[in-house]
Formats: sequence, structure tokens, C-alpha cells
Amino acid sequence: MGIMRNIEARKEKGDKEAKLAFEMCAYRIKSILGLTW
Repeated sequence: MGIMRNIEARKEKGDKEAKLAFEMCAYRIKSILGLTW
């Protein structure tokens, strides 16, 4: 999860690419959890 910490830190500084990466990862996790629960 070290990569996610880096992405989150960059997102907090206003990095648009990091924000997109964070949102894509969150979407992927939600869709995986939705399939298994």
C-alpha cells in the first residue's frame, strides 16, 4: 500500500493525475467488493 500513500499525498497537493489514479483504484476496489459480497 506504499504506492497508494504516495498517490494520496500527491492528490492532497492538487495533482490531477494522482486524483484520477486514486479514483480509479477506489472504483476498482468497490467493483471487486460488489462482486464478492
